[in-house]
Amino acid sequence: AARRLADAGRLAEARAACDRLLRDRPADADALALLGVVLLAAGSADAAYDALGKALYLSPDHPEAVSHMIALCERRGQPARAAALRRRLARLAPEDGT
Repeated sequence: AARRLADAGRLAEARAACDRLLRDRPADADALALLGVVLLAAGSADAAYDALGKALYLSPDHPEAVSHMIALCERRGQPARAAALRRRLARLAPEDGT
């Protein structure tokens, strides 16, 4: 439900849905990653950075969290961390056999 709300641009409702999920399951990396994306879309980059960081702590190979954290690290002037995350994301990409 939270993802559908976010996809529809209903960011305040998506954030509330994520908050409810996290009250029941505070260690849900998917909910934290989605919260980070919602916060980023709402213009709250610092809060998004925190949420995505928690998601990555819980699930270091979470592709959505890794990809959004790359952009945030670049914005924050953390090129080394962005590069490390980019390498991690490349390792996560499935081989296409070509």
